[in-house]
Amino acid sequence: MTRKSIWLVAILAMFCFGSISGYAQEVKLGDTVTRLVKVEYVNPEDLAKVLQPFASSGHAIVIASRVLKTLTLSGNADVVDAMEQIVRQLDEEPPAPKAPRDIETIAYLLVASDAAGPDQSMPAQLEPVLKQLRSTFSYKSYKLLDTIVLRSRERESASTSGVVSLLGESTKGVSYGFAYSTAGLEETGDTIRFDKLSLNLNFPAETINSDGKPLPYNDRRGFSTSLDLRMGQMAVVGKSNFEVGNNALITVITAKIVN
Repeated sequence: MTRKSIWLVAILAMFCFGSISGYAQEVKLGDTVTRLVKVEYVNPEDLAKVLQPFASSGHAIVIASRVLKTLTLSGNADVVDAMEQIVRQLDEEPPAPKAPRDIETIAYLLVASDAAGPDQSMPAQLEPVLKQLRSTFSYKSYKLLDTIVLRSRERESASTSGVVSLLGESTKGVSYGFAYSTAGLEETGDTIRFDKLSLNLNFPAETINSDGKPLPYNDRRGFSTSLDLRMGQMAVVGKSNFEVGNNALITVITAKIVN
């Protein structure tokens, strides 16, 4: 009988013989065992690559069918048993993906001023940041201009916009857009990764045109960055000077996972 005929007989026999365990079917030809192993979860071609060193050292054959989701193992019974055991260990159902969580991001917009005066009453969580700012910059006072709260599902984008008044002057409205492309918890479990975190600010300003008349325009400021932020950490992310004295708008970011 030719080798081709032997393989045809073996294949037919696999479907005629009773199953060994519901996981594999086997036929014996002389000293050679040929076993058809069902693969449930893993790509059979990937498993075949893992088994190939064992097959080569044991003079065995491994044939993978991605379409049928099977592995054909042929060789000495001990070698085939060992390879099937490897398949059983690796062919496991993947864990169910975790449901995306909600991420709450808060941006505090602070106005730093050269004008002397008492600091406005600040949220207690900002006190360590203010201490750091006072030691870094020479501004004489700080005020909380606005608090922006942004919430999204993990790995999704989010954005919000609005208008705030500078130093209580209704004519000095500053429009803003606060956004990120994605945010998600890193594998460490305590750090949130932001991609393309941005704050765009439009400060009202004016210049003089060629006729000597005032020409209003928007002075665009802000930042765009990627950021790794530990949950609960306060981070100074952006500082934008604007034309009201020598004042600056400072952005402080914090974020956490919420239920």
